[in-house]
Amino acid sequence: MTSGGYAGKVLHIDLTSRTSRTEPLPEELASRFLGGAGINAALALRLLEPGGDPFARDNCAIFGLGPLVGTLVPGAGKGNVTARSPYRRFLGISGHGRFGMLKYAGYDHLVVTGRAERPTVVSIADDRVSFLDADALWGCDVFDATDRIWAQLGERFDVTCIGPAGENGVFDASLITNKYAAFARAGMGAVLGSKNLK
Repeated sequence: MTSGGYAGKVLHIDLTSRTSRTEPLPEELASRFLGGAGINAALALRLLEPGGDPFARDNCAIFGLGPLVGTLVPGAGKGNVTARSPYRRFLGISGHGRFGMLKYAGYDHLVVTGRAERPTVVSIADDRVSFLDADALWGCDVFDATDRIWAQLGERFDVTCIGPAGENGVFDASLITNKYAAFARAGMGAVLGSKNLK
């Protein structure tokens, strides 16, 4: 980690082109907004047009971790995801305490844009980003999908995925990590489903 608990990098993934790139975490954002949901919101304001369609390919799903995530500070493990919500198109934010592996991979924030042509899994292993076919997972609930991804990639990975509700654009759809930790607010699962991201 760099100074102050930050990894110092933002990972951008474009599902349309199946490409990824990294950029330095802007110092002015880290100093003004601390991290996590604050920097997520600042990035969203830079990247999203007001009043946009939550299911459009240009909606971003932005995951973020604060500077204390990955340290021994009690109660500082929460990650956040931010996107334009299906609910009245406001900026939705949801959080849970099981997304810290992103920091261990070397990133403070993950910005997902675009829409995959077909169901896709994105694997992040440090600086290696892979786009994997997820046709066989589409329609699986989060328990079955998580087990299948672990069987393919290994249980050293944390798995955050959607189930049929997210795939079908249900406004209440969640993202579930490792079968139990839920990004359960603001319909973030429906946003990922609209991107064909399992």
